[in-house]
This record gives sequence, C-alpha cells and structure tokens, in this order.
Amino acid sequence: MKYFIIAGEVSGDLHGANLIKSMLKKDNKAVFRYYGGDRMKEVCPEGIAMHINELAVMGIFEVISRLPFFIKHFSLCINEIIDFQPDAIILIDYGGFNLRIASLIKRKLNVPIYYFIPPKVWAWGLNRVHKLQKYVDKVFSILPFEVEFFKSYDVNVQYYGNPLVKEINNFLSNYNESRESFLRKNNLYDKPIIALLPGSRKQEIKLCLNQMLSVANKFQNFQFVIAGISLLKNFYNYNDIDDFKNVKIIYDQTYPLLYHSHAAIVTSGTATLETALFKVPQVVVYKTSSLSYNIGQVLIALGYINVKNFSLPNLIARKEIVKELLQNNVDKFLLSEFKKIVEEKDKRNEMLNEYEKIIETLGDNDVYELVANDIVNLTIK
Repeated sequence: MKYFIIAGEVSGDLHGANLIKSMLKKDNKAVFRYYGGDRMKEVCPEGIAMHINELAVMGIFEVISRLPFFIKHFSLCINEIIDFQPDAIILIDYGGFNLRIASLIKRKLNVPIYYFIPPKVWAWGLNRVHKLQKYVDKVFSILPFEVEFFKSYDVNVQYYGNPLVKEINNFLSNYNESRESFLRKNNLYDKPIIALLPGSRKQEIKLCLNQMLSVANKFQNFQFVIAGISLLKNFYNYNDIDDFKNVKIIYDQTYPLLYHSHAAIVTSGTATLETALFKVPQVVVYKTSSLSYNIGQVLIALGYINVKNFSLPNLIARKEIVKELLQNNVDKFLLSEFKKIVEEKDKRNEMLNEYEKIIETLGDNDVYELVANDIVNLTIK
C-alpha cells in the first residue's frame, strides 16, 4: 500500500515518524511519500517531498501575509499526491493547510483520508468541523475531551489515548544519566534548573524567549536552561542570550532537561503537556504579533474563537491547573507567577497532584500501534 502523509510542524514530524515505524510493522511493503522533517526522514529517507522548515508559521497575520506562498504549495502538494497515486492520505495536525488539502484532494481522488491529531476546531473556526465530517474518513484524536465534541457533529472519531504518555514513560524507563553527569556534559552549574521552552517556530522564539529571559536576572540562585532545537541554532542569538550570566542553551535534549528541572516556563503547545507528564511545575506563556493578537480579539468578540484556556494541561483537566499568560499579561505577571511555582510549596504540590490526575485520564496505550493498525486494516479493505 502507498501512503501520502502531511505533517507541517516539528511535533507532527515526530508523530509522523513514529506512525510510519508502526505502520511498517503491520505492512512491511508500505511505501510512503510525505511532507515532513528530519524525524520522518530518518525512518523513511527516500519518501520526503518537502521539509517542514518551509511550512512552519504562526499567527493570523503571518499566515495571511504568506497566502501566495501557501496557495503555491497547495497546488504543488495536490500535484504530488496525484502523481504518487496513494492508497490513502494521512494528515497530521497543521489544520489550516491540511483541511484545505483534504477538501481539494477528495474531489480528485477516491481514496480514504485519515486525520491523526485533528485541528482544534472546537476552539478556533468552528465551521471547519464540517470539513472534517465531509472530507475525512476517520479522525484519530489524542485528547479525551474532543471525542464528545466530534461525535456531536457526526465526525467518525476514535480515541486511543495520547502517545506522549507512552513515549515519556519509555524515556523514563531507559534514562539513567545522573544529575552530575548531565550538568558536567552540558557545562552547567550545580544549581536548581529552570527549563525554558520557547517553542519550535522562529516567531515563537523571537516573541517569547526575551520575556522568559527577563526573569533570569532576578533569580541568581537558579540556572535557566533553554531547550534549543539545533535546526534553529542560528536564530537564538536574536535574544542576546550571552548577556545573561545564569542562562545556558542546550540543543535537542528537551526530555533530559525536563527530567532534571525544578520548574519551567513554557510556550503554549505540545511542550506544556510534556512538562506536565514530567511532573515539572510550569507557567505557560504565549505571544504573537500585535496585529495577529488584535485580529484574534475581534474574532473572539464575533464568536469565531471560543475557548477559555489554551494550554493542554488545562484543556485536559477542564480547569486552570497551570497559569496561562497571554500577550501583554506575559510582561505584567510572569515574574509573580514564576515566584509562586518555585517558592510556594503548596502551589507546587497542588499542581503536581493535578498532573497525576491528567496522567491517569490519558492512560498508557501504545497509540501509534493502535492507530497504525486501524489505518492499514481500513486501507486494505
């Protein structure tokens, strides 16, 4: 069987790589063509059609400003799919691009379309749920609260759990590096570590990291360590990291860093759930351009955006268990909220107890294996 996969971001690339590995166990003759990144390329080097570095962008204005770019790539992607003639198409996250592809390709090819990790249509652009219902044959959700929502719109949805739980449990079972070894290897001080996770997109790093760093000089008894991504290595210098004596950057070691951390400041996204699964108290921040933020406020007023929380731990818990700071509130409240999670024992314990409830809710299934099994079986039929 032939599968075309589209994953437009770093997290989607990881999910795509793990899904391909699981699908090859079920169908070792499977052939893949994909929009993905280095993780997928490691698993299937001959299948890459476009690297995600060319696709990742955030913010309403930023997306609009690049519409000619995306229109061009919609056309290129459709042509790639038609030329490849897949037996099935697998979409991973990246809603704006993938939903458009689903609606366009369904009219041209009579092949099943599966969506692994659907876009958050319940929060943003509710009208998009109808595209999932109309153009996608099966949705595989990784968030438990989504199931009821999708079923209410007659979307064919399946929930097996969240793959991060199994992935992080596997890491914890195999990781045996001592704190001393980790510090020595990365030239770090013998001080409590605060992990800074500024995101995986250039725009996120540019807008969020400076605010994270602003806290560092006020807490000299901690060392602040940035979870860097080597693909973006040249971009972190924008934030003048060298000006901070107690700040270091290490690359491609997010899980070891979280394992050894006392607390974290995290840009909203998958990393907020990873931080919770590592049981590290956190403050969540998110900043976008002023224009994108103002457009977003208008859309909230008009009812196009409907969500009270934006971080995954809070969405799964259905209440605020980690503090979320958006836009100007990052500047105003980050220092005070950070002090709470590093200095107030009751606050830390309360958050850690809520993390345990989240972990119990998510379960420990091998999600990639279960989703791969469904996709292969449904496609063969």
